[in-house]
Amino acid sequence: MSHVCAFDAPAAQTECRVHQDKPQNPWPHLKDFFVFKSVDERNASVLFFPCVLCQPKETAIKGHRWLPHWTTTDNGSNFVKAFSQFGTEADLLPDIPESAADPDVEGIEDVDPEAEAMDEVEYISVEATFDGSSGLGHNLPVHMKCAAHTFSLVASVDADKALGSTVLKSAYRKAIAKAQALWNQQTRSTVPADYILDELKRRLVVPNNTRWNSTYDSAVVLNDLLQQKRGAVHRVMTQLKLQSFPDSEIDFLKEYAQVMSSVAKALIKIQGEDQAYLGSLLPTVAPTIVKLKEAKSKGLLYCSNLVDAIQAGITKRFGPLLEDQECQLAAAFHPKFCLFWLEKHNYSQLSRVKKARENVVETALRDTVEEGSSTTSNEDEDDDFFSSITQPQACRSHRSMKSKPVLINLFIKYNTAIPSSAALELLFSIGKDILRAKRATLSEANFERLMFLKGNTHHLEEMEEWLVKPE
Repeated sequence: MSHVCAFDAPAAQTECRVHQDKPQNPWPHLKDFFVFKSVDERNASVLFFPCVLCQPKETAIKGHRWLPHWTTTDNGSNFVKAFSQFGTEADLLPDIPESAADPDVEGIEDVDPEAEAMDEVEYISVEATFDGSSGLGHNLPVHMKCAAHTFSLVASVDADKALGSTVLKSAYRKAIAKAQALWNQQTRSTVPADYILDELKRRLVVPNNTRWNSTYDSAVVLNDLLQQKRGAVHRVMTQLKLQSFPDSEIDFLKEYAQVMSSVAKALIKIQGEDQAYLGSLLPTVAPTIVKLKEAKSKGLLYCSNLVDAIQAGITKRFGPLLEDQECQLAAAFHPKFCLFWLEKHNYSQLSRVKKARENVVETALRDTVEEGSSTTSNEDEDDDFFSSITQPQACRSHRSMKSKPVLINLFIKYNTAIPSSAALELLFSIGKDILRAKRATLSEANFERLMFLKGNTHHLEEMEEWLVKPE
């Protein structure tokens, strides 16, 4: 498996003024201008790449040749079996336990513990792997299941277990049945669709089978219309000869949207490209648990059991990750979250994670030559989703520590992996052009070109604006 070269793009722009804009995919953009020169004598994992145009005498871009610690895939049984049989065994990021009732994941064949104990653990040097001196075959990295798909299982499979409650089951089925009838009217004929548009001044969002959050989005739109334009919705359903929503079902839809909003927002955060770092996983799971507890404390008439089922699903599927030190360190070295989320979520583990972070930093300081370079952050602030587990003033003082190269390197090391494969899918997919035969046989060169073009498409818009600008 090829190694990962991580570059400091802002530093590259400082030393080489050829490209003024920060590319989204820096390596294809910079590889023609930066060539390998030497290896740090004190730390063999640090590589130096001087600019061939600027030719700096004493400075160079610093990269790393770390192997990926783990690989994130979908939750399908084919991936799970492959990594179970050929993956590297480690205590890092254990598989999230799956229920036998989950339809999305097939069962994995049992492994004989006695036969497993007979196998000796072989430790392979990373340096030997890079040098190619090891004659052993390549092993797959440690496997991590896609967090977006896992959240989807929480919102679908685990949430359905709450339907055992008579109160929730009755309210859910009656409300969703009427909503589904209204959605069907819009999709099956243009006459009802035009009438809905005339009365409600918009079309309804119709759920599909590709993503769970489409059902949530559809329910939210319908709930907003019932809260703001109840009379118009009643006229539409009367005209279409459908049963209207009584007050009890409207109250249920309001509670349902309130409870599921926490999971839906977490799913959006996880599968997005802006926070595609492993360090954002636990700070996303933690406020979801907090928001669910807050929703239940307000007193729910219908969805109390739904909150319990979702909390149980999050604990079952994300519990091992919440206790995993590597994931905790990934969040600890993320300048947006640090350890503030852990103070709110599980204060008892704070001292242990702090000590582990200090040990990692001390080890890195001993092995890495500090350089007097610093970078500035121009990241846009997200919405208040993370407000319950962050402290802006304290975090600003901690962000000043980013100027130290060792912390930048540790951030890259622990946050190279992505929590969700959905973010990567969105990165190189264009519309529906993804599950096609031509996508299955891409060479490495063509795949790299596609990535480069997708990541720099915005330059075409800037060029068009520049061409049409009057002189």
